[in-house]
Amino acid sequence: MGNEGRIAKDLIGAQGQQQRMGIRETGTQQRMNIGAQGTQDRLNIGATGAQQRLNIGAQGIEDRALVGAQGTQERMNIGARGTEQRKGLRTAGSEERLNIGKRYQEERNMRADARGAIRSLGSRFFG
Repeated sequence: MGNEGRIAKDLIGAQGQQQRMGIRETGTQQRMNIGAQGTQDRLNIGATGAQQRLNIGAQGIEDRALVGAQGTQERMNIGARGTEQRKGLRTAGSEERLNIGKRYQEERNMRADARGAIRSLGSRFFG
């Protein structure tokens, strides 16, 4: 029985030592994998950053081209609006000049009518 206990003890000790060696080797492998993974992650981050910078540069070029095109279009629209406004003002001025003449004539006619009415009223009053 004592021999069996020693044999079991030796077996358990040998098994524990074997497990420790396995754990140690697993830890070494995991550390190597973590290092390799970190290196790969850093490379990926660098490549992603470089690609993003290129995309931002290209987007900036496109944005500037769009702003330039919009500015050109806006300037053309402003010119066209100015032309239309000048035509409208010219037409309105012509109409106003015609209306001034008509209003002046109407006012003269009203004054003349009023003078005539006053004169005729006076002559009727005096007899």
